[in-house]
Amino acid sequence: MEWHTKAGGWRQRHVIQDAKLTVETTQDPAERQLILERNEALRNERPQRDLSFGRQVASIPVQDYCEALQLFPDLRATDKQAREIAWAAFLARPESKKYLVQ
Repeated sequence: MEWHTKAGGWRQRHVIQDAKLTVETTQDPAERQLILERNEALRNERPQRDLSFGRQVASIPVQDYCEALQLFPDLRATDKQAREIAWAAFLARPESKKYLVQ
């Protein structure tokens, strides 16, 4: 059995097979493109000066994040040091530049 749902820019495919439910979530390609275009615009603006609350480093579309987890599973590690190392390695890749906002 299979069915699809859509909410905002999210699309989900639900499949029940052998008494197991699998849900695949994807983002509308147009929405993904808007995120990447906004990242580029933010990179071209003046740098953020007020860092009292912190700063945003990147904005990653959900589907891209899921793909990144395949390469860098420690991006969501509970160990802070392992997570920081994974994020630094992921964001240092030339392919990750499109996600950076600064």
